[in-house]
Amino acid sequence: MKGRKEYIIVILLIIGLAVFIWRDRTDQVHYQLPNIQTLKSSEISRIELDKGNATLRLEKTGQDWFVHPGGFPAQEGKVQKALQAVADLQLTALASESGHYQRYGLDQSSAVHVRA
Repeated sequence: MKGRKEYIIVILLIIGLAVFIWRDRTDQVHYQLPNIQTLKSSEISRIELDKGNATLRLEKTGQDWFVHPGGFPAQEGKVQKALQAVADLQLTALASESGHYQRYGLDQSSAVHVRA
């Protein structure tokens, strides 16, 4: 009889621990990521990169791509990689809920803004 009570107590402890672990999972997402507009690479005619006071722009004129400022012709293979990277962009996680962006190099002085 004593052994049976011990087994029941052990089973109840295991069940209680399993419920506690299941409810306290830390891999759950507790925030909503914003939706971003999806683009096809063929729909993009300009990509702008801003960091601080510096701006770099890839712009399509006719069938050719040019780097501005300067109006230099862009390498087609590299432009296609950039277009595909922008078209495939997905938000997967939030870096900081607390707003400590400098820890991740995402504060305004380090940020690179991309527009397509």
